[in-house]
Amino acid sequence: MDKYSIERILSLKTSKLPLLLFDLFKQYGFGFEQCKTVANVIASGKPSGQHFHTSTYTLSLNCQYIIIEKYNNVDEIEILIDFTNLDNVKDILEVEATSEVPFSPSMCDGKRVVAFSKELLSCSKVVLRHWRSGDRIRPFGMRGVKLLSDLFTDAKLSPEGKKTVWVMEAAGKIVWVLGLRAADAFRVSPGSTDFLLLSAK
Repeated sequence: MDKYSIERILSLKTSKLPLLLFDLFKQYGFGFEQCKTVANVIASGKPSGQHFHTSTYTLSLNCQYIIIEKYNNVDEIEILIDFTNLDNVKDILEVEATSEVPFSPSMCDGKRVVAFSKELLSCSKVVLRHWRSGDRIRPFGMRGVKLLSDLFTDAKLSPEGKKTVWVMEAAGKIVWVLGLRAADAFRVSPGSTDFLLLSAK
């Protein structure tokens, strides 16, 4: 665990705070956009209780310190997605604005860019996490289910590569393996304007 004094950090020029934090935390995998958000939270004077994540580290804020901790097991990582505020996942995914544009299948590739019905927003819990043994997905356009381990084999991912893949789970079911495959759940019909277009970073 590494600790950084917020008081000490704020004693430096706040105009350069995002860049300073990026210089400090890029070694843990945090991107500039995440560091800019952390800087804004610190500058607000109300940092306590905020958390940010990479594939292997979590950054937590309290009144005195920025605390960086490494996950002992990547299976432990589970990031709750709030679609009204994606600051904590902005280095992992983004939502495209689609309010007035009818859906066309050409908008997405089913891998890095996917579309879901806005029914996804009504799910009680949508999270990002990493693969766990036994995970399955019902892929879009396919019959039946497929083990994620088989999906990774097809994609020729290394054992280390498998650990860094993000999975989106909604109401306990995997709906997207970011960068690899979307599920059949929350299907969007051509011409619909009631959908979300998500892009993996």
